[in-house]
Amino acid sequence: MKFSLIVSTRGRTQELSRLFRSLGDQTLQDFEVIISDQNEDDRILPVLRKPDWQERLIHVKSSGGASRGRNRGMARASGDILGFPDDDCAYPPYLLEQVAEFFETHPEYGYLTGRSYADDGEASVSRHNKRASPINKMTIHRQGIEFTLFVRRSQLREIRFDEFMGVGALTPWHSDEGPDLMLRLQETGVQGYYDPRFATWHAHPIKSYNAKEVDRTYRYACGNGYFYRKHRYPFWFFAYQMARTACGLLLALLTLRLGMARLHLARIQGRWRGWSNSRDEGESFSQPHMIKLLGNSYLTGRKLNLVSFLFLAARDTLLRPFMTARPAPPPDMKEVRQIGVAKPDYLGDLLMVTPTLEILRTTAPQAKITLVVGKWTRTLAEFLQSNGLVDDIIIFNLALLDRSKDSVFKKFLAEFRNRGSAISLLRKKELDLFLDLRPFSPNSWSIGFYSGAKYRAGFGLRGMSFTYHRLIAFDDRKSMGQLFLDEVCAARSEKVEYLRPCLPSTIHQVRKVLPEKMDRPYLAVQLYSGEDQRNVPRDCWIKIMESALLHYSIVLVGSKADEGKATRDNLLVPGLLSLLGKTTIPELCRVVEESHGVISVDSFSAHIGLAYKKRVAVLAVEGISDRRSYPQDNPDLRFFSCPPVTYAEIEAFLQSSPTVTKAATN
Repeated sequence: MKFSLIVSTRGRTQELSRLFRSLGDQTLQDFEVIISDQNEDDRILPVLRKPDWQERLIHVKSSGGASRGRNRGMARASGDILGFPDDDCAYPPYLLEQVAEFFETHPEYGYLTGRSYADDGEASVSRHNKRASPINKMTIHRQGIEFTLFVRRSQLREIRFDEFMGVGALTPWHSDEGPDLMLRLQETGVQGYYDPRFATWHAHPIKSYNAKEVDRTYRYACGNGYFYRKHRYPFWFFAYQMARTACGLLLALLTLRLGMARLHLARIQGRWRGWSNSRDEGESFSQPHMIKLLGNSYLTGRKLNLVSFLFLAARDTLLRPFMTARPAPPPDMKEVRQIGVAKPDYLGDLLMVTPTLEILRTTAPQAKITLVVGKWTRTLAEFLQSNGLVDDIIIFNLALLDRSKDSVFKKFLAEFRNRGSAISLLRKKELDLFLDLRPFSPNSWSIGFYSGAKYRAGFGLRGMSFTYHRLIAFDDRKSMGQLFLDEVCAARSEKVEYLRPCLPSTIHQVRKVLPEKMDRPYLAVQLYSGEDQRNVPRDCWIKIMESALLHYSIVLVGSKADEGKATRDNLLVPGLLSLLGKTTIPELCRVVEESHGVISVDSFSAHIGLAYKKRVAVLAVEGISDRRSYPQDNPDLRFFSCPPVTYAEIEAFLQSSPTVTKAATN
């Protein structure tokens, strides 16, 4: 019985040497070792030359985390049994022989797990059951971990580690990839067994309470919460795990162990994030789901943490008796005179609403449309107003969306004052219809309720749903732009597909900021998003721009803050034309309209490029970038995961001819 031992390694040499020595001491030597090397240099090559059995060693390069590395190694495996030792663990001399004997005498089991131990004989990474037993979903975390796992290769079939999970993944879910693989094997009928006699050495984690350890704890907890939700653990089980950690937090505070308290708090926050932002198998990340509490429903994801969730539930319970909307018939769009549309969001989000505004304009041409936006999108709103898409603009700044450098207190004070002003202006309009088009927190339920609008519609996904006369249907399989269109098209009894934002041509109404003649066609490139977690690594941009400059000129677009970031990251390389912080939104629109195409992070330039029917390459961070913000079937749009995207892939897409399709409102 041959073993294939797959080791995903990064940044370790001495530890890897220790693992190799333990393998050389095995009483069963029928194995191969596949090293999935995720180092950017050749530091492990001297280590690979040392073993006497190096002819059985296969070296492959990989990237993107431990799970991806293991999957890359599995593709090269030829053994009957696969094992996945960590690069910092070691096997006792008899382990492989005992594992082989188990599989020979127990053909009914497709995989085997054991415990981990340290020099003191105690469990090193997690606590394990003392008794052997078949793998059970409810106790799986006490029945082994991925580096104690052995699997029959014949039983794996197409099942692989989830590359969105595990250390080094491009998502926050940095744990539980082993239990996840085990449960997915169970779902196909493959049975597993845990036996503490099969032990793997692993040093105790170094106990520390510094920022790095807190972040690591948080990411591990994110993976744990994600695992529970992915495999549909009952909420009571998740709540029990959270309660245990909360008790640990309380005890740490009472005994003044503040470092331990920080770790417990990180576990609570991470576990909640993983649970509330997880996805079902085969679905996109950040897949929302509804949680019901005290008679109210809430959509998870999008920064809804545990404290916010409990606050929303308490608020709704208290206010429901006093603020429930009185029944009212839907308005006749032919009779509507005043419409209020609230979208106090960011630039890309406002662009998603433009086809909806155009539909409202054609459905109720007699109506005046008032657009409620934040100060950060005022210039774009005024551009839409000057082209007749809306009639009036009201500024409503939500403190939690304000990215200015003002203090939190100052932001909330400004919101409080601004809310009264916005409500007063809306009441003067005597609105027939009010649409709150922000589905997540914070939204505009308060100004809608107090505006006196005869009929109010909103998502109500973060509470206060009872203040609306009609709830806008939320379908997480659809893009956000499509949800907005479906709401306003319901009155027209027709289906309109969201393909792109609607923006007027800028050629004859906005000044040109680029030279009259460019030497070559240019690409409009946006390096940064306002949300740091959506930004891609600097090295990724360097490689893309170096290759792109061979074929195109590059014009950098973005904010003044982006200029500072680009200077910090040394991305203002020779040959680029930087317009960072030097254009208004209409001028930016003209730059994009006259470009050959757009390469952008998940941000507003991508939406502008779609509006002008340009090829748009979005560099996406898996698990973070929200693809629901974009049209689902626009051939001019393509997402590229970065890393490991190459410019050749982007170039092939940009060179293909843009597809001329109907606008969303045609």
